[in-house]
Amino acid sequence: FSNAGSGFFIHPDGFIMTNWHVIADQVEMVFLGEMRELSLTVVHINVIVDPGTPNERKLPAKVVGRDRDLDVALLKVNYRPAEWITPSNGVQLDLMDDVFVVGFPFGDLLTFNEQGGISLKGYPEPSINAGRVTSLRRDEKNRIVAVQTDAAINPGNSGGPMLDSRGRLAGVVYSGISGGTQIGFAIAPQRVYGFYLDRVLKVKFYPPYIPNPRSSVKITVEPGILALNASRVSVRVDGAQCEAFDIDLEQADNGWEAVINVPDKPEGITAKQYYTASLRVYNSRGRTSFQRIYRLAEVESSQVGLKSRRDPEAMMRDRI
Repeated sequence: FSNAGSGFFIHPDGFIMTNWHVIADQVEMVFLGEMRELSLTVVHINVIVDPGTPNERKLPAKVVGRDRDLDVALLKVNYRPAEWITPSNGVQLDLMDDVFVVGFPFGDLLTFNEQGGISLKGYPEPSINAGRVTSLRRDEKNRIVAVQTDAAINPGNSGGPMLDSRGRLAGVVYSGISGGTQIGFAIAPQRVYGFYLDRVLKVKFYPPYIPNPRSSVKITVEPGILALNASRVSVRVDGAQCEAFDIDLEQADNGWEAVINVPDKPEGITAKQYYTASLRVYNSRGRTSFQRIYRLAEVESSQVGLKSRRDPEAMMRDRI
């Protein structure tokens, strides 16, 4: 079967954000009377650019990033858009704020011919639905995880952007509730921004924790969506029982790297400690172009043999 949804460019090099469930290779459906998860083979993913215009074209896309739990995916096409929306951490929403949902409700079913009837050729231009923020949904840690709106959201809107009154990304649409009430949801902008940051640069720690007894931790920084045109990269390590210290990363084949040696804990301290690694990337003018704080837990070496099935990147999700 085929699936359709919406998406939007987040970078001039052809990177597109959408929902994971729009391009998912796993779906839940009722099979033989029971809800089951089925694995699929994704044959191809097509992106329609400049829809509803003489320049409309269909381009093949590949998946370059995904987060199933967040329901966000990143696609790449060979196309340079004239405009794009860069996720930001500076969008703060309040109840009753105006928002606008952009996308393609019902996919190509709203394409009309010259006589005003439904056409089976081509695609429509995007639809824009206005509404307001009706609720800010929070998790058990009081973090906003979803934005509820009364803007009309229909099948096909999934993966499209929700914009605030200034045209900034206020979320990624992922769900609507049918049945007479206008209730729809978008992934909160801060969570979308976190997904975006994780792919702007590839930052990894080996191992992704602070060993006890102490051994070195290697940090690597490689280009992701953005080219790593850095004049300097540094990391500051700090902890409750550790005086903060700075390390400059050295240039490597694919990026920058350094070895971090965290000092031993003072005698008498037995409780596990958490450490922060504040990464800064400086551009050619010496200004900070990227900054992120990572939290690294202290792990006993005897526990490492348990071996988590999660890869190091997934284990680093708990970030500040």
